[in-house]
This record gives sequence, structure tokens and C-alpha cells, in this order.
Amino acid sequence: MIDIEKMQLKCRDAMYFLDCHPAMKDRSFLQGLFFSIERVCKRSYNSGAKSDGIRVFWTEENEKKFSKEFAKEFKEYTKEDIKLQKSLISIQVSYKKMFGEEWKYDHIEFWGEQNVFIYDQNLGWQPFSGVSCGSRSFEEMVIELAIQLKKDFGNFNKYDFLTEIEKQNHKDEMPLISKGKFLVRNKKFKIVSHEQLNLRWQKWFKITKKGKKYFEKDISTVKEKKSKQTRVSTKNV
Repeated sequence: MIDIEKMQLKCRDAMYFLDCHPAMKDRSFLQGLFFSIERVCKRSYNSGAKSDGIRVFWTEENEKKFSKEFAKEFKEYTKEDIKLQKSLISIQVSYKKMFGEEWKYDHIEFWGEQNVFIYDQNLGWQPFSGVSCGSRSFEEMVIELAIQLKKDFGNFNKYDFLTEIEKQNHKDEMPLISKGKFLVRNKKFKIVSHEQLNLRWQKWFKITKKGKKYFEKDISTVKEKKSKQTRVSTKNV
């Protein structure tokens, strides 16, 4: 039996971790969170699998299982062509053909996708696909997203990328101090923007396997698109 109170505490901790991660914009994971409530079968496929089937990507195992379907869809391709482009080769297979039975509703799942944000001094904040999961409750979904984010984007919070001087300053000084009846900003407190923290985190992320993919492919594509838009806009003027 699920311990509801324990799960709620874990969910609270997961939310705090996501909020404080330097890959989140403005210290709020909700800005990059997309989630839906789905009716799914016992294998966690939603009703789309009932009407549209399941997308199956090429692998040697799948090719043996669905050899006729692959041959029909890619009849102009040689086997070598398919192997070279296997990450792009896929077919739609009916649920019944895939599992030998019709799709049947079994339970509700919360599906979530958590975007991450990378700050660029020229482009500003740019969102990118981060992690995704499906769970039987909202709390479990948030917990799983935090686990995946920790694995792929680092077990960090906003304090991990402060300098030693900044850390000491934040221990010694408060952001606000009382002045008469009012609270006013403490000028001695060193404010470190989330943009600065994100840029510092990027130095770590860039050298990871996942980070190299983002910076070599995804981010360069965004910069190229922005550059083209700027050129077109200037030309029209």
C-alpha cells in the first residue's frame, strides 16, 4: 500500500530540486512543464495506439518480426541503406499485430515532459526538450521527472554554482533588512542572477555526453534559425 504522506514529502522535495536547478528558467520548473492525464492500457499506451497503431523503429529484432511491413514501406531501400539510416526508419504497426490483442483501457496515467532552459547572451532563454515520463499519480510523475533530470542534467541546486565569496556573503548578509517599519534591499548582499548561474552550469553541461549533443546540434540549429530571421528582417527593411 502506498504511503501517501511519504510520497507527498518526496514530491515536495522533488519540486524544490526542480525549482532550484540551474537549468530551470526563473527558478520555476512549472514554466517548462507540460503534462496531461491519459487513459492507458496495461502496457501504458494511450488510446492513440488503438486508432493510429504504434510507431516501431528499425532494429534487427523488429525487422525480423515485421519484415513484410518494412519491405513494403521501404521497398526502394537496400538493407544497407536501412542500417545506415536506422534511427530515421520506422513503420506504424497496429496494436493487435504488435501484442496479439486489442487495446483495452486499464488505468489513468499522468504524462509529463520537463523542458530545460539554456541562457544565451544573444538569444536569451531558449527551451529544449529535457526529460519525460508517465506515472499513476501527479506526485509520482514529479518525483520521476526529478530523478531523470538529476541523472541527465546534474544533481545541482542554485547554490552549487556560487563562488566561495558569494556563498560567504549569503551566509553573512540577508537580502532584505529592516529600516524603520519597512524592509529594504540590503546593498551588501551580492545578487547573483539566474542567468549567471545558468551560464556557469553550462560549462559543466557542455562537456557531458548529453551536453555535447545539445550544443553541437540543437543549440546550433536555434542560432542558425535566429540568424536567418534577422537577415530576412534586415533585408525587408
